[in-house]
Amino acid sequence: MTLTTETQTTTRWATRGGVAIAAAALIGVFFPATAAQAENVPRSQEELQEICNATGTSWNYDKCSFEVQSEGASYLDWVRYGNPVSNCSEGATQPITHQEGDVRTFSETWTVGGGISFKIKDVLTIEGGADYSQTRSTSVEKRESITAAPGRKNALTTGTEFVDQQGRLKIEVAIYRSESGVDGSTFDGYETYYIEGLNRKVPTGNSEIGQDDKSCSEEFGVPS
Repeated sequence: MTLTTETQTTTRWATRGGVAIAAAALIGVFFPATAAQAENVPRSQEELQEICNATGTSWNYDKCSFEVQSEGASYLDWVRYGNPVSNCSEGATQPITHQEGDVRTFSETWTVGGGISFKIKDVLTIEGGADYSQTRSTSVEKRESITAAPGRKNALTTGTEFVDQQGRLKIEVAIYRSESGVDGSTFDGYETYYIEGLNRKVPTGNSEIGQDDKSCSEEFGVPS
């Protein structure tokens, strides 16, 4: 990275672990580092994740945000709720009805590159996307009477709606300059980094209810 006090932006790209990271010098900002120190830029992906997870040494001044660049159509992820109702006893002639249900919490998940899991806490902000973009998790409660006819089994199911978003993380690292012989004594702006190619699966808060009615010899089609 080039150190400058002039009105210009200098960007340097590197790749670590298959993720492209850009370090951009802010306009008119002086960076308190020697030329040798500047060669350590850009920071590692691990350092940037620490900042986004509020585990870095200056997390209270650093900033992390997810910039939504595109998103796909919504879809439903189906799971079984409660216990299945089974009417598989030999010679059964009457239907069996039970009240079944559950409460589950579904949270956002992050992946980067070829589907590698990427852990991010709730400290970052979300920029762009629809209203549900601000959703971090949603709790879904469903309870319903489920009936299994003789020779059959039945289960309550719930489809939770998700949207896949694509974008990048913007990490602004607080920079300090030396003053009056004290190193790093004065805040002097930010270095800006990006982690590209990030995918976020986010719940929208919508859901649908259903049933998974099967013969006793069949497997349920919806996972528990």
